[in-house]
Amino acid sequence: MVNNELDTNGFVTTDAINYVTDKHGSVVDVNSVKRSADRISEKTPGRYVVNYRYGKASGKVAVTVRSDVNEGISKTDAKLGKGGNVGKTWFPHELAFRGNYNAQVSSHTYVGTDKHGKKTAKLTTKFYEPNSFSLLEGSQETNVRGNVQGLDVYGQDMVTTNFYGGPESSMDGARGHMVLYQLNQVPKYALQYIPANTLNFQLWKNYVKSIKISPYIKLGHSQSVGSTSRYIYELANWNHTKKPRSNELLQIDKKDMQFKRIWTFAVSNGERKNNRYFLNADVIDDNTMLALFHSKSKHRFEIWKIIRKGNSFKVKEAAATMVT
Repeated sequence: MVNNELDTNGFVTTDAINYVTDKHGSVVDVNSVKRSADRISEKTPGRYVVNYRYGKASGKVAVTVRSDVNEGISKTDAKLGKGGNVGKTWFPHELAFRGNYNAQVSSHTYVGTDKHGKKTAKLTTKFYEPNSFSLLEGSQETNVRGNVQGLDVYGQDMVTTNFYGGPESSMDGARGHMVLYQLNQVPKYALQYIPANTLNFQLWKNYVKSIKISPYIKLGHSQSVGSTSRYIYELANWNHTKKPRSNELLQIDKKDMQFKRIWTFAVSNGERKNNRYFLNADVIDDNTMLALFHSKSKHRFEIWKIIRKGNSFKVKEAAATMVT
């Protein structure tokens, strides 16, 4: 964890839980797990051990708050670029969540518009949303629903972030599932036909070997997802926060779709009170990402280059533009 005396959230200890099961092997709500601490403050450097217990099962996680109080403090000194037009975000032309468990037999189309509502771009996707991997009437922990918020492609791997319902992604500490598709293992356009009521069982088994689903894990608003050859990265920030917070970065191992590491880092202009909290980021490699900060009051967009060295982070403003 970064040393950030202004962070109002700290590290929420349930964030580190991949999953917990009862004696029958059924997944349980992580909030039912007893913990020796609910949060770890980033104000005091040191090493803290959090103990977890559910029934007879137990585990522990080591949390380290780094000592450098100046980590992540830099200056907004990038040459100001010319601003462009303000456009609306992407929105689903056809709803990604269809409210049923039938095979997806048609594509989803997403349309981008400019500030006047004129169509400027279109993205069409056609891939399997794995409702049939989970219980048809299960809990949020066990039911993988098709409300996709984020999507990333690295080589032949495609990652999506899925929520149980639309409002889930707007909640603080939002949880959901990640789905990893190995696209080169499934014939083109066959993904939408994977449910077993459409394919014969043997063909279905061969297809699903190339799809992995994470436990019900912390995702934040889940649209800042990126990946490399071995890991998936998620900037698990909350898109409605109004108070200073550090940024939380999750590293998920593609082998088992579980957390490998969690870091927090802070980016500040000149001094810590000038906090930069990111809602969008792009992963360049396992140690580098670019993150976008928008100052509404100054109509300024900043792109910051964030480099991880071990467990600490160095930051520098890479580009900036004004929109009038």
